[in-house]
Amino acid sequence: MMDRTSSAAIDAEAADWVVRLGAASLDPHEQRALEEWLATSAEHRRALEFAQSTWRVMGQVAAGTPSAEAATSASFTRSVSGPRFANRRVGRPLALAASLLVGVVALGTIRDIPWVALGADHYTRVGEVRRVELSDGSVVTLDTDSAIAVDYSNSSRRIHLLAGTAKFDVAAIDNPSERPFIVAASDGTVRALGTSFVVERQDDEVTVSVVEHSVSVELHSLPDEQVVHTGERIHYGDTLGTIDNIDPARVATWSRDRLLFDNVPLRDAVKQINRYRKPPIVVADAALADRLISGLFRLDELDRAVDMIATELGARTANVPAVVTLMY
Repeated sequence: MMDRTSSAAIDAEAADWVVRLGAASLDPHEQRALEEWLATSAEHRRALEFAQSTWRVMGQVAAGTPSAEAATSASFTRSVSGPRFANRRVGRPLALAASLLVGVVALGTIRDIPWVALGADHYTRVGEVRRVELSDGSVVTLDTDSAIAVDYSNSSRRIHLLAGTAKFDVAAIDNPSERPFIVAASDGTVRALGTSFVVERQDDEVTVSVVEHSVSVELHSLPDEQVVHTGERIHYGDTLGTIDNIDPARVATWSRDRLLFDNVPLRDAVKQINRYRKPPIVVADAALADRLISGLFRLDELDRAVDMIATELGARTANVPAVVTLMY
């Protein structure tokens, strides 16, 4: 089986060939190089065909060609601020396709692979949310594309958040100080002083949000700890950040199979939706990406949510099946 590094390199080479083919005719030397590259393996031919199909759809969008799969739903949960984009055309050159192609190919290639599963006791794939009951009765709800490793002993209940986001509902036990519930994430730990909290890890940056009671947050490099209470949130990386206030009812709506957006830029909403949806969405216009949206959407109906958002904004969509949805 081809490893992910080799596959990504082949896809990048294929994207480069398609961009060169679209820009001008190949000279004899380049033509021979392409033929030799294609003859190397069937994987090269597959990658080129894949990239060419992406190029064609991007070219149609750049020319303003309406998509047969444009959004048709007219309902939306709440009003959206800003001027509408009714009957809008994107009169951009084919360079738009070239600028998006490599990123689109990469997104379509890597998202099916559960990297977070390595070394994990429990994990979720893209689009999956799962509840895990631990041996002491505590419940961990794993968000999409997340992973934990469980390390329970007689002296502690320790969970390692390897990637992603998890909500922890901690079971009460006798003498919890003798067997504390601790979540380790990056260079810090979160010790439960109550029952319910959420930890989100993005590389080395961690966010802790408390839904009920309190937690103690500590960095390995610092002697002090910070207690965070219900309705509060703290970030940490190299240092402990300041505490922000949050609405506990709006924390981890994903654990209830919902995504909530309240007057947020489309680019931020799309970033969230892309965590749960395949294929990913790419917004091809900066002004459109700045538009604000609000709504409450079911995780199992995100395709419909995309249609609803596009319709409300007067935008269009174009799909490369199983690869990308372009919003423009």
